[in-house]
Order: sequence, then structure tokens, then C-alpha cells
Amino acid sequence: MAEDTGWKCKHCGHFNTRTNICAKCGYQYGSTVMQEENMSQWKYIFVTCNHNEGRANWVARYINGQELPDWTTAPTMYEVSNQLGGKGWELVGFATSEHAIRLVFKREK
Repeated sequence: MAEDTGWKCKHCGHFNTRTNICAKCGYQYGSTVMQEENMSQWKYIFVTCNHNEGRANWVARYINGQELPDWTTAPTMYEVSNQLGGKGWELVGFATSEHAIRLVFKREK
């Protein structure tokens, strides 16, 4: 524990004088318990694109495993990436095959 006169919480900055547990946020002095609780939480979107010969472009066909109703007129891979990026989603991965491109986006919950 910190000195008997008190300690400043590394998590929230509150000055504590009694126990080794912050009265404001619950951080335990000298513990790594709060680190796990404060880790970022993420949401993911998986977009599978197929080549549309009629449009000569890659278009979104599935979003999180759900086929789009009329995927032949769906946004192109470029358009869907910009739409999601404009909503705070970040492209963090992709995979390619002969017939599909899968994009993985994430953002904080």
C-alpha cells in the first residue's frame, strides 16, 4: 500500500487516504485487477465481397453472414469501406480467394 498519508490513483487521479482501494473508481493500489476491466472492448463487422461481372467490380454480398437482398446492386467494396469508415469502423484485416474478398472491420463498443 502507499504511504500512510495517502496515494493518488493511477486510474482516475483521485487522492485516497484510507485503504488501498480507490474510493472513486475501485482501482486496487498495487494490483493489475483494473487493467483487465479497463481494456478496450471491440465490435466487428465481416463483409464478404464477390465480383459482379455485370458491374466489373467487387461488391458487398454478405455482411456478418447475412446475404444482402439484392447484392448485385449492393455498394462496391470501395463504397462499403468508405461508408463504414465514416461511421468509425476501421479495416483491420482481409482475406482473398479466387471468388471472394473478406474484409474485417472493428470499432470500440
